[in-house]
Amino acid sequence: MDFSKLADCGPCLRDNKKKLSSVWCIECAEPLCLACEKVHNLLKMTSEHHLVENQKNSSDSISYDDISDLQNCHIHQHAIIDMFCNNHSALCCQCCVSETHFACKSMESIDTVAQNIKTSSKLENTTLHVNSLIQLLTEIRNNKRSNIGNFQHSEMEVKKKIEAVKISMIIRIKEMAESLTSELQNVKKTKILELEKQAKEIEQQINKLELKKNMIDLFNKKGSETHTFLLLQRLKLELPTEESLIRKNIEECSNTYLSFNDGDDIMYLPKALGKIDIISEPADVKYKPSPKIKRRQDKTDSASPVSHIKSFKLCSEFNIDFEKGFVSGICINEDDVILLCLRGTDKLLMYDLEGKPNGELVVSGNPFDVSCVAETDKAVVALPDSSTLQMVDVDMKDPENIIHMPESCWSVTAVENKLIIAGGFKSLYVIDIGGEKIEEITKPEYGRTYSLTFAADKFFYCSDVDFKNEKVYCITEEGKFVFCYSNANLKTPTELAVDLTGNVYITDLDSHNVHRCSPSGDFLDVPLKGSDVTEPRSICFNRGSTHLALSNNSGKSICVYKSVV
Repeated sequence: MDFSKLADCGPCLRDNKKKLSSVWCIECAEPLCLACEKVHNLLKMTSEHHLVENQKNSSDSISYDDISDLQNCHIHQHAIIDMFCNNHSALCCQCCVSETHFACKSMESIDTVAQNIKTSSKLENTTLHVNSLIQLLTEIRNNKRSNIGNFQHSEMEVKKKIEAVKISMIIRIKEMAESLTSELQNVKKTKILELEKQAKEIEQQINKLELKKNMIDLFNKKGSETHTFLLLQRLKLELPTEESLIRKNIEECSNTYLSFNDGDDIMYLPKALGKIDIISEPADVKYKPSPKIKRRQDKTDSASPVSHIKSFKLCSEFNIDFEKGFVSGICINEDDVILLCLRGTDKLLMYDLEGKPNGELVVSGNPFDVSCVAETDKAVVALPDSSTLQMVDVDMKDPENIIHMPESCWSVTAVENKLIIAGGFKSLYVIDIGGEKIEEITKPEYGRTYSLTFAADKFFYCSDVDFKNEKVYCITEEGKFVFCYSNANLKTPTELAVDLTGNVYITDLDSHNVHRCSPSGDFLDVPLKGSDVTEPRSICFNRGSTHLALSNNSGKSICVYKSVV
């Protein structure tokens, strides 16, 4: 950057004076000399302005270059980022808005979305994420450094073996022993250089993340909320790449040492005394998830999943106060946060099991179904009107990438690292989290699929065969027919859920019942009847099947039940 443009103090130039500036006022967008800086801090109107140094003098200072890099659009050079698209979780300049986001309905100014960012969970979680990555890299670096000493020690052990064999064979193997020792030195040198290079690369990655951490701390203390938000949004895009590299480093991390193989019968080796091998064993370095994910795992490990469910006890009920829309899809993540698709709007609502609101999230279309991705803060939302899916970050309450599908997607379920999508007449689609197609499964019947779940390597779904919503199908992962469930009292099956024992629960909108059938498709009972629910739509268990959430009154209220075993 050309700092000569910042050299002269702005107020002094207007007073026909020329003084060298020392700081830059973000709000006034002009440089200030020492004298004007003092006046600037004294005036009531400008005392709260954020001043940064023209050039970075230390790691504990924010420079104009830092601010400029955050504010400038990386797509349109010299354009200032001043808008945020909630639909795509994207930072935008005015050019981005007019070229790419002109149809997005949820655009806000950066100043608006950055309010209270320093006291938000986003700052805390991003800092924890960076610290976690630094800790992992530090362990990898220490492993590499320790491995160098162990590797050198193993060289001495190999030399002793070589000498013992050399003495036993005296003159006959003298030349071979010298050749083998030379090979040992070459292998040692090459491997140590490789380990030192790897340790240096890890050190560079640590330094890079240390800089990011310092920037977070620095902006938290001295920067504006706007620029803190910009920094965190930038890091949100960068940290998954760093974490991916760390996972790769851990997979490649091993303890190496030299070994000597003297063969089956050393006395009959005609050409070689033995062979120098490098043995790799798994290192003690293990991938450790971020603190929030670790707490979730601890919670999951300590939870007691239920066995056979006898009945359900209502523990909370709450209304969805929206004039437009109804709850068409529901899921519960591993933190027991209930996610609700509000059909007829562009909102994803969040509640806890007691019915307390936990925020909302704006998606890029009219949602119908939602599914949580296991062991992450992510969920995927089905947007059938635009034939798309959208990933969302539940913890950060951020919409993320959009995945385009070949036809309308009315139902989605996340299984491990795969997404299974239904909505068409002929097929179910299986894609990875990034949107890459894995396979297409042809259904045995022809009918639109609008509710889908997966359990015990089988698909369960509702299908409107002959335009009559009266049957529930079960097929294998290969698309082979297993069973078709129907019942004289089952009128309009709407959505499905499966408990840990494999029993299938079916909401019936018109009969006001919830049917339960066995994993083999046999009718068991009606655990929730018209006296309990009215026009039930969506249904979902939490991870341990300890609680069941159900959208009641045709999606206008939510009932949460505790499983009774």
